[in-house]
Amino acid sequence: MLWRVASWLLSIPIAAGSSGLSLHQEARGVKSDVSASQHLEFASTDPLRSWIHSLKFHLPEEDATSDETTIQVHNVVCDSLSLESLQTNPAVAHDQAALRMQLFGLGVSCKGKFVTRGLIGALVGSGTLQAELVGTDNTADLTFSSALDEHSIPSEVSVEACSMSLSFDIRFGGSLTAWVISKLTTLFAPVLHIFFQRAVKQKACAVLQDIAATNLTVQL
Repeated sequence: MLWRVASWLLSIPIAAGSSGLSLHQEARGVKSDVSASQHLEFASTDPLRSWIHSLKFHLPEEDATSDETTIQVHNVVCDSLSLESLQTNPAVAHDQAALRMQLFGLGVSCKGKFVTRGLIGALVGSGTLQAELVGTDNTADLTFSSALDEHSIPSEVSVEACSMSLSFDIRFGGSLTAWVISKLTTLFAPVLHIFFQRAVKQKACAVLQDIAATNLTVQL
């Protein structure tokens, strides 16, 4: 079933008693099985944490205008992904199998560059930009699904749903005065926050969809 897919996603063996984290392993002293929801917390050496941390993706360029000043954000790369815990809920209904995964305590760091132009000479220039997730309420909710053949065997995995709740802290840097940084933050941090929320979700969900369509399906 999709537990084999989930096991591959976690980069761990299915068999109980193996090294790493097993989907059949006891969690918080309560033994669970494939029909039970699980909430798992990860140590720094867990395979899922390592796999997520290795992911890296580029964001598209973005332009925004405020108070007669335009900013262009470019060369943005996001990495250092992390999470605190994971909850899984499997389900099978008729000809469909599904696995819902909820990720809690997400972290990510995005770094790039920006160029500004406009009528306010002091704000015209370039610098660096960093966006990091802040707080403890950054989450992702994913549902992997697969159609079942006449033998109730999954045939192809896809991401049926992918949603995220993200809160970014936007910081400007480079050879800028404190006044310029403060002004740029006031003008553009709110709109760039929305951009990072949208762009990170789109990229992360696209990466998961590609993994489901290729690597995960092969595991079946």
